[in-house]
Order: sequence, then structure tokens, then C-alpha cells
Amino acid sequence: PEGEWTDLFTGLRYHGGRKLDLYRPLDSIPVLAKAGALLPLDGRTEGNRCDNPDTMELRVFAGADGAFSLWEDDGEGDRFQPEHWAETPITFAWGEDACLTIHPARGNQSCLPAARSWRVEVFGLSANAPATLCKQNGQALPLAGEYRPETGSWVWQLPAAAPDASLTLRLTGCTAGDNQVEDRVFRLLH
Repeated sequence: PEGEWTDLFTGLRYHGGRKLDLYRPLDSIPVLAKAGALLPLDGRTEGNRCDNPDTMELRVFAGADGAFSLWEDDGEGDRFQPEHWAETPITFAWGEDACLTIHPARGNQSCLPAARSWRVEVFGLSANAPATLCKQNGQALPLAGEYRPETGSWVWQLPAAAPDASLTLRLTGCTAGDNQVEDRVFRLLH
């Protein structure tokens, strides 16, 4: 398909509009995310549980705007009754000054944890550190990022926030990264 695509596990970027054969070892599969995709994952490291997580991992794929609504239920009622659900809208505006916003939850916030932390990983940025600013309900918070050369991604740990809070991560001076082919070949051969 047309567009820009990023390998979910390696961070390699591909230009669409062509057919590719992707090869992986037996313990891996190729999964591609389109530019602008937002992928929320349970960020807990201990096992697989059914309750709504207090730690989330959010993978963001740079190169286009994106939006996602995270729907969670209380695990009690009929799945069609809206009073048993909460929706957390997430938006990403791409550009030289990119902005990720985790909006306040709507609906039944009692089914959500009292506070939730977010680990945000943005794929497709260059190794040059973008200036970052994190705000919770409009108030600036300290934040430091870490670049991961093996996936060509930047990672930020946002502070825990209540479900009715708004979290904004602003990235100023963003530039798209390349696949760092020379570095990847060097790591492969050594």
C-alpha cells in the first residue's frame, strides 16, 4: 500500500507503493505500522492480567497525523451499556513541531486506575534530540528522553496522571530518521 511504513520490531522504515518480501528468523514475524499509527499496549511486565493497566506503553509512528480511542470497560456489565465504559482519546499531530496528546478520559472513569503512567516510544525520528516539553493539565513537567539506535526510536516516561488529566508531549525540531544502514550492518557483522 501507499505511504510510509515502519517495522514494529526493528524500526526499519519502508516506502509504500511496492511489493516487498520480508524475511525474519523463526522467532519473529514482520509487522508494519503505517505512519501516524498509535499503538497502545499494556505496559506491565508481570504476566497477562484482565484488569485495566496502571502502566501503558504507547508506540507512535512518526511521519503523519494520527488518532486513536482507547476503550476500556469495568469487566462487570453488558458490553453494550455505555455506563460500563471509558474512552481515552489520543491524538498525534506530525510536523517539525509534533504534538502527542492523551486527552482526559470520557465516560465511566471509575473503571480506570486512579493514576496511570505512560511510556511513549516514537519511531521514525532522527538521532538528533528533539526539544521536548511535557504538560499535565497545562502545567510543564520535567522530562528526559532516551534514543534507541537499534530501533531508531525515542522513548519518554511520562508521569503518572489521573484519568481526567490531559497529558501533552511536544517535540520541537523533529526530523525524520533514516534506516541507519551502515550502523545496522556494523552491529550485524560485529
